[in-house]
Amino acid sequence: MIGLEKISVKEAIGLIEGRRDDRRDRLEERNRLAMELIGLGRLKEAKKLIEKSTSEQLTMFARAEDCENCGELEEAAKLYWHNIFVNGADASANFKRLMDVLERLNRCDCEMKVAKIYLHFADRYESGSLEHKIEELKSRLASV
Repeated sequence: MIGLEKISVKEAIGLIEGRRDDRRDRLEERNRLAMELIGLGRLKEAKKLIEKSTSEQLTMFARAEDCENCGELEEAAKLYWHNIFVNGADASANFKRLMDVLERLNRCDCEMKVAKIYLHFADRYESGSLEHKIEELKSRLASV
């Protein structure tokens, strides 16, 4: 699954953070350009630029959901991971869906890795449940 098995948690976090920063910089630049276009009265061009800023991650998430709903769990997992790892999409929905799919695929080792990566990006409200999930996965892996 796109190298999830081969990359360490620390490496993944570093790469995702870098891609997140790149995404944020591109978004800021697009917003700046959109404001210039609006100032010039070129509203349609500004609207297209703004829509492009969010569409890639949302489109990828929607494709993953479609695969998941059709029972194509391996493909769904690849798409969710691609959205997180390549697109730098750190929204909790991507992580939660990926973990759920990995659980259904009985891929505890990958699910644990994703949970640890997610823990790095999670807010304080989610961290407790993630820590509990990690402990649960450790127990499951130890009993195998």
